[in-house]
Amino acid sequence: MLFWSRLKDGNRAYKLLKTILRPTLATNINYGAGGGVYPNLLSAGPPFQIDGNFGATAGIGEMLIQSHAGFIELLPAMPDAWLKEGEVKGLKAEGNFTINMKWEKGKVTKYEVLSPVPTKVKVKVNGELKEITSSKL
Repeated sequence: MLFWSRLKDGNRAYKLLKTILRPTLATNINYGAGGGVYPNLLSAGPPFQIDGNFGATAGIGEMLIQSHAGFIELLPAMPDAWLKEGEVKGLKAEGNFTINMKWEKGKVTKYEVLSPVPTKVKVKVNGELKEITSSKL
């Protein structure tokens, strides 16, 4: 899921997210049918719970923002299932930036970039790279 998110293929990442979140009660070690999630939302693997629990949330974050290329990109790997509308608050980007945003029809309609000290930062929004100054947290 993380790889497909980083490669900006949101639909492939989303397909794997749905697999990670498939309900299961199986507790045996045979993962041939493929893990899923227990009713308490802990990952059933495979191979490890921590991979499913932390990896899934990291993958969701990577679908919504990426900041590894010297700028913050909003909605880099948006799956079709999330295009209609959505909102996220408190995502962290490299450089200690906090991102809040809303989108409709796959386009960012509102966003905030916050940091402890106002700082110039490059942000890619709806395909356009801009340099802005973050707002103080």
